[in-house]
Formats: sequence, structure tokens, C-alpha cells
Amino acid sequence: QYFLFEKLWELSIPANDRIAEIKRMMFDINILNTNIRDFHTIEEIISKVIQSSVKEILLFFPTFNSFWLLEENNEIIKLLAESINRYIKVKIIIHNDSEDSNAKKNIDQKIKEASRVLGTYVNYTTKNIKTKNMIMIIDQAISLTISIKDHNKNIFKDAIEMAYFSNNELNISTLLSFFDSLWIRSEINKQNFIKQTYFKLFRQSN
Repeated sequence: QYFLFEKLWELSIPANDRIAEIKRMMFDINILNTNIRDFHTIEEIISKVIQSSVKEILLFFPTFNSFWLLEENNEIIKLLAESINRYIKVKIIIHNDSEDSNAKKNIDQKIKEASRVLGTYVNYTTKNIKTKNMIMIIDQAISLTISIKDHNKNIFKDAIEMAYFSNNELNISTLLSFFDSLWIRSEINKQNFIKQTYFKLFRQSN
């Protein structure tokens, strides 16, 4: 009976995974692991992948402008705030590519207006990064990589080139490693900044 139970346990699907699998049936399997160039299809997938999450959403924005592209065209902040209300873990990394000191403040303010909780899960990085793609990883099971052809364009359909929607384990593992390394580094930088701020306040008080 013990070995029978162990075998059944190995073959069973955890409840969250089963729910996620059912939710992902809404996706057209013909577009999995292919390059998607139709703007409307890409726009539709963005909302669906966010709403299909049952556990975790990871997002990487290569530029400040790429964040605004997704916000103004897909209301990404609203979608993520709704996900947090469903107890979904959200992590966002935004590459700081601007010398404008207000650029980061504008994003922080926009996020806090929608959800103060969401604001605590946003990190910034100044690390030199080769990729210029937006990346979404959902439940460590599916990913959406959006290639941007012109980061200076303010209209989503004019800025993007194509998207790659994938459930390939190797591809997702590579993206996870990339995201995790950036997240760890950005967390360290955030903690160092907080320590320096408190140190300055302490010195000023003395």
C-alpha cells in the first residue's frame, strides 16, 4: 500500500498545477513556441497570461519606455494589482536606462496610485544588459518574450516587432536564471541604498 501510494503521489498533479493547466486551455496551442507578429494577438496574450496565473508572475522591462508601452496599452498595473489581490506573488524588474532623475519617480508614483503593495515588489537595475526584450514568466510554466524594434516609439504596435510565447522547459529555465540573478543583485542594491540613507540620517542627527 505504501509503494502504491508513493507511485500515485508521483503521478498526481498538485491542485494549483491542475488549476493552471485548466486555465491555460484558453490559449491557442498553435501559437506556442512560435514567433507571433500579429499585434492584436500579442495584445490579447499579454492579458491572458497575467490572468491565467495561479502562483507567480515575473516581469522584466528593459527600459522605462517599455514599461509605459505596456501600461498605456494593456493597463499592466491594474492587471498586476488584481493578481496581488488574488494572492499571486508578483516581482517586477525595470532596467534604469534614463539619466532623468524623475523617470523612476514617475513610475513609482503611477504604481503606488494603483497599489501600494505592488510598489514593494518593484526593483530597478542599472546593470548593463544585452537583451532589449520585455519578459514575462508565469508560474515558472509559460513565458512571453516581446521583442522591441524601436524603444523610442510611444505606440505599442509601432514599437514592438514580435513576441515568442513558450512552454519550453529549457527556454523558461534560462529566463528564470536571468531574472533571478537580476533580482538578487537589485535586492542587494536596494538594501545598500536603504543602509546609506539611514547612515546619512544618523550622521545628520548628530
